[in-house]
Amino acid sequence: MARKKRATKSTVKHGACSKSKVSHIEKMRLAKKALVEKPEIGESCEAEMEHVYEGVEHDLHAEVEEIIAQPASASASKLNCYRQSFPVVDEEDQLVFRHRNWCLMEIGQLNQLLSDLKCPTCDASVEVTLGEKSGLSRKMKLRCTTDGCNYSAENHTSPRLYNGTRVCQAFDVNHRSVLYSVQTGGGFAALDTFCAIFGMPNMFENAYQRLHKTVCTASVQTCELTLANCRSIVRDNNQEMNPGYVHDENTPEPEDCWDIDDGVPWADVAFDGTWQRRGYVSHYGVGLVVEMLTGYVLDFHVMSTYCLACKIKEKEGLPQDEWDAWMEGHRKNCQQNHHASAKAMERDAALKLWTESVERTGLRYRTMLSDGDSTAFRAVEESAPYGERRKVTKLECVNHVHKRMGTTLRKQAQENRLGGRGQGRLTAEKCRRLQDYYRGAILSNVDKTEDNMRNAIWGTWFHCTSTDEAPRHNRCPAGHGAFTRGRWPRVSSQGLMRTT
Repeated sequence: MARKKRATKSTVKHGACSKSKVSHIEKMRLAKKALVEKPEIGESCEAEMEHVYEGVEHDLHAEVEEIIAQPASASASKLNCYRQSFPVVDEEDQLVFRHRNWCLMEIGQLNQLLSDLKCPTCDASVEVTLGEKSGLSRKMKLRCTTDGCNYSAENHTSPRLYNGTRVCQAFDVNHRSVLYSVQTGGGFAALDTFCAIFGMPNMFENAYQRLHKTVCTASVQTCELTLANCRSIVRDNNQEMNPGYVHDENTPEPEDCWDIDDGVPWADVAFDGTWQRRGYVSHYGVGLVVEMLTGYVLDFHVMSTYCLACKIKEKEGLPQDEWDAWMEGHRKNCQQNHHASAKAMERDAALKLWTESVERTGLRYRTMLSDGDSTAFRAVEESAPYGERRKVTKLECVNHVHKRMGTTLRKQAQENRLGGRGQGRLTAEKCRRLQDYYRGAILSNVDKTEDNMRNAIWGTWFHCTSTDEAPRHNRCPAGHGAFTRGRWPRVSSQGLMRTT
């Protein structure tokens, strides 16, 4: 309830600070309305709207600066990353992106919309026809329906993209469609199917491949730039919050070498792996390292057991000497960088990310939050990437522990038929309750000792198997009220479970 009150109070404060913006927004609405109803006063309306935009922007900047200036805790200081210099888009480009909206429209609907418009030359009706195409972009021509009238206007269905020197490049819609095919993994075939369903001509495959290289190069550059900024923010924040000290020969070394300041800060991270397909049969997998406090991705590593160029070359049946000569030149561009099973991708990715963290990110990963059944931590622990004095600590994800407990209970109930078939047997509902109790016992003892957590976990089991004839509440909290309120339902006199 206290948290809810604080949120309400914060909302009220934000509303009070935003009163000045209400008048600006109202002016903006009226200016837009006047611009539509009376086009002849468009210039004055646009000037008014520009003034309103500046006022709203000024108020927003002032409010953000006021919030940032407030004193914050150590954790809040780490989260205050908005002062960092992320790359921003130029004002001119922002203006273009702000007013660029996309939609799918059938050309007949557009002609129906324009049916009431008149030709400025002969006062006849006008229509839109489609001309030459450039990929998914088409040239639209607005012309008069009268044969003797020469009035016409034309434009493309997509704007063009420009580089830094304002040299005209390909159409925006073509880049976006190629990016869509890359993001979904469908490639040219998926884009071809999409166009076929809508009855639109697709771009040629050669043009697609050229744009594919451009989009992939731009994506890699953007990824590297974003990763560099994220790493810089995490390094600066961790260096500021955990400065450590410089060790000298006259000072005894601390027990925890993580406190020694050698110019390389540490970070608490989460690690997980994913595959293109489920079932450990995928050719591709990726491991990611995410800083736990900010949620920024610090690094990733892609694993592949497949190379298309190698497969194509194998079909040619080259002699061994020619194959070795070709492979020597191809090895630096070979896409296959993993020669073990798909299940081992997560482990190998973790090893590479931890052993090369200092060179790649300028950070040491002090902790690993990952799946409890993952072999990645065991491999990192055995490799000792930072030496024997700097050991990586494993953090368990409570949700994964909760899931594994339920999986194990249901497996035991199915294979061993615990409790027989009568009352007191281990049913699916009881498995769900037991795994929820298990999770609740862990969460309620996070800030306590390991013995307290262990007793609380076993207390849930003994409480569920307790009966009036054989009470087993010695591990329950005082009065075991914690098990009979809220999430912990009261147990009947016969107990929730049979132990035999």
